[in-house]
Amino acid sequence: MTAWIATAKAMERDIPAPGRIEQYSGKWLQRASKSLHGRLTEQAKREGVSFNTYVISILAAAVGHRAG
Repeated sequence: MTAWIATAKAMERDIPAPGRIEQYSGKWLQRASKSLHGRLTEQAKREGVSFNTYVISILAAAVGHRAG
């Protein structure tokens, strides 16, 4: 680590702060097939939620999201 910092300084490169946390906007654009988009939209309607809420709930369940 010491060598990396010395090299970065010599090259006038930025050295990130320890423990720096990446910042994410929470927004992205995702393309899907028309048929998948249609099936997701119809299921969201049946559940009585918005398309975005439905898709986020599926993603959260898939990655094991825990509220807290």
